[in-house]
Amino acid sequence: MKNIFSVAILIVALSVGYYFAIYLPHKDQQQLQIQQQQAQQSQSFEKQKQCQVLGEKAYNQDVKDSEGLWLLEDQNYHYNQKLNTCLYGVEKTSTYDAKSNCIGYLITVTDILSNKTLLSITQNAPTCQTTMSRDAFDKDYQQLFSE
Repeated sequence: MKNIFSVAILIVALSVGYYFAIYLPHKDQQQLQIQQQQAQQSQSFEKQKQCQVLGEKAYNQDVKDSEGLWLLEDQNYHYNQKLNTCLYGVEKTSTYDAKSNCIGYLITVTDILSNKTLLSITQNAPTCQTTMSRDAFDKDYQQLFSE
């Protein structure tokens, strides 16, 4: 009978010890991780909204600066977490050359916060030549706007 009582007390003691020494700290750590993730998501959302506002301002300035010489289209705004910055991508289309059947264009990705061009491609209408491979540009563009 003493052995059964001793084993029962030992089981209860081990259970209480496990609860306080392992379960509770682990549970608190999980809750802290969840709170940190929620805070990061909230910050990311705020930065995305800020990038949207800054991108729209940059686009409106581009429209004003183009003075009708460029057709601006396909504008994109994105907060890039890896670079910790706001990106603004826009395609500016100019003239059509009937002889070469080409349209001149310029596509840029700008870091709005530093006003630095991170990526660009230009196609010259008369020659149809581009400053880099369009496939390579598209790949780099997609990477910047997905991070």
